[in-house]
Amino acid sequence: MHVKPIQALYPKLELIASNDAFFGTVKHKFNEFLKSGFFEKNEQSGFYIYMIEMQGKSYTGVLASLDMQDYFNGHVISHEKTLAAKEQKSLEILLRRKAMIKPVLLTHPRISDLSNVIKKVKTGEPFFEVVFEKDGSRHTLWFVKEAKHIEKIITVFRDRIPLCYIADGHHRFAAMKKLSSMREELVSPEMDIDHVLAAFFSFTHVEIYDFNRVLDILGEISPVRFLAEISRVCKIKPLKRAAIPLEKHEMTLLIEGEWFRLIWKKKVLDRYRKQKGEEYVLDVALFNDEILGKILHVDDITSDKRVLYIGGREGLDSLERMVGKTDTRVGFCLYPLDIHAFKAVTDAGNLLPPKSTWFEPRMKNGFISLPMVDKV
Repeated sequence: MHVKPIQALYPKLELIASNDAFFGTVKHKFNEFLKSGFFEKNEQSGFYIYMIEMQGKSYTGVLASLDMQDYFNGHVISHEKTLAAKEQKSLEILLRRKAMIKPVLLTHPRISDLSNVIKKVKTGEPFFEVVFEKDGSRHTLWFVKEAKHIEKIITVFRDRIPLCYIADGHHRFAAMKKLSSMREELVSPEMDIDHVLAAFFSFTHVEIYDFNRVLDILGEISPVRFLAEISRVCKIKPLKRAAIPLEKHEMTLLIEGEWFRLIWKKKVLDRYRKQKGEEYVLDVALFNDEILGKILHVDDITSDKRVLYIGGREGLDSLERMVGKTDTRVGFCLYPLDIHAFKAVTDAGNLLPPKSTWFEPRMKNGFISLPMVDKV
């Protein structure tokens, strides 16, 4: 992988009265905040060490500028199909901001030499840190400016990390690819579309959570009929209260205020194992094929407005609120994909359906930004 130091934009914390309010709105008001002087540019180039602490867990990685050629040459591995509408939105946002205000999240095997550099840098004073009241998380940055550390990071990525996997940022990569293909038509000559702001966290510093589904479908199929159709492929067990799946090949369903545990039938699993092999019997694929496809006749999950997504980290309360907004919605909780299945699928060159995984940690918009033009 080919990385280089960045000249980053960072917020002037002394001007921010509420961390949650500022970072919660910067996604929509970045240009306005920039013009108003809420950001400062670090004129010195360097890497950053980024640590996120929340709910008793700690994640640490490296922030850098990644050469898009690594993506074009297949060294940045995608694992999910993208949604056309989100690609377009990401493209429009990049052109409007002329800056990347949140890194793409990439993951890779742990390299001890890189971990040692991170450990040494973290013994020094942080560049800055922010605590968020709403989720209780602490985000801390260290600036890597020493030449020996910078050279070591560049060398490790070039010589020891031939591949990285996209954990979060598929649509931003797709938008950057689109910009590259339309360079003459859309992009100002001074706009850098050859590099992307990236956060590199090793496999030991990421976690995969479920990505759940809310379906707006009871206007076209009755609850009784829907459950009857599901019973052809799943065992259905009533639940006394809201619950998440306990193991692989289980789901939970919220429909008309009642919760059910759904367990894929052996005949269905055997059919998929015979067709694709054990490592590809994925719950999200079963859900898309058997429920969305065969029962609800959803032809294109990337654009069908009946299918909504919600990250598992948001909790069952959020799912129940989203389902409860109309009386035509149902909710499904899916069991999360593990890192071994994730690698097996991506290493084989296969793509997961959209919104198959929710990776942690999640970075905050505007916490560190990379200008795409020299003058900001």
